[in-house]
Amino acid sequence: MWSTSGCEVITTTDENTIDEIHDLALNIITYVGCSVSLLTQIIAVTVFTCVGLLCSIVAFVLHYFYTSVFVWMLVEGLHLYSKVVQVFGTEKSRLIYYCGFGWGVPLILVTISATADWRGYGTQRSCWLSTKDGTIWAFVGPAVAIIVRGQVVGALSSLKWFGQGPSWSPVVTVSQSASFKNALVQDCRLVTYQA
Repeated sequence: MWSTSGCEVITTTDENTIDEIHDLALNIITYVGCSVSLLTQIIAVTVFTCVGLLCSIVAFVLHYFYTSVFVWMLVEGLHLYSKVVQVFGTEKSRLIYYCGFGWGVPLILVTISATADWRGYGTQRSCWLSTKDGTIWAFVGPAVAIIVRGQVVGALSSLKWFGQGPSWSPVVTVSQSASFKNALVQDCRLVTYQA
């Protein structure tokens, strides 16, 4: 049984009772939530219907972050491949290169694309790359290349993992295999943490 001291019943039905404090809290949550929702909808409509500099900037930022996602997939694939080829290595020294590659390459690609064809950023219909001018290939081209590269790296890693790689590949011993599995689990945790 709960205490009724300090509570004043406002509404009661057969199923529930609402006191003054809870009614006030529900009203505040409702008004704040609806205000934030309305504000973000106004911003979204303004950005996505406005064809101009703002829309082009949104397209540039989207292009950069989507390209970064694919480049980071490539970095993860290369990292896993290096774990198969060279099980014991220094991870901290590679982290600087990974971050530089993962954030720097997309910045270079997107900057070159925007410099070459800024009008292709933002269209009459959306704040994305133009398909009419071919600007979309500044995203699709690298993405497809990275996907293909990822498939090749995955195939090579699988061949090395199962001991059927090219003659220049080292044979993975039982202790190295255990180290690889431990490193793979740690990498999966890191990827999960980053997401």
